[in-house]
Amino acid sequence: IVVVGRGHPFPTALLAIDASRLAALLRRADPATSADATATTIAFSPPARSRIAADIAAAGAELAPHERIRHFDLLPRLLSVEADELTPSRKIRRAGIEQKYAALIARMYPGSA
Repeated sequence: IVVVGRGHPFPTALLAIDASRLAALLRRADPATSADATATTIAFSPPARSRIAADIAAAGAELAPHERIRHFDLLPRLLSVEADELTPSRKIRRAGIEQKYAALIARMYPGSA
């Protein structure tokens, strides 16, 4: 999770998810989930986004309203050292991520562009 908020009216988040793990979780929770669908299709589906939104809301329930993540989006893949998104010790390279995903971040702040 990369929380973005500096210079913006509220915090948002970019989530790098393991599509296979999320799909497996959703398949266990709802056996009606299509067995033919790919992990990526399931992970980026509306039910997955709803589940993630509920988890984010629950995690932020005790935070002050201005500290809560209001919007999120899913990154197309996990962050990596090779893509210069993480340091070799696995720390987030925030500036590079914010630059690389600037369009995605801008969409989470409607009217702020």
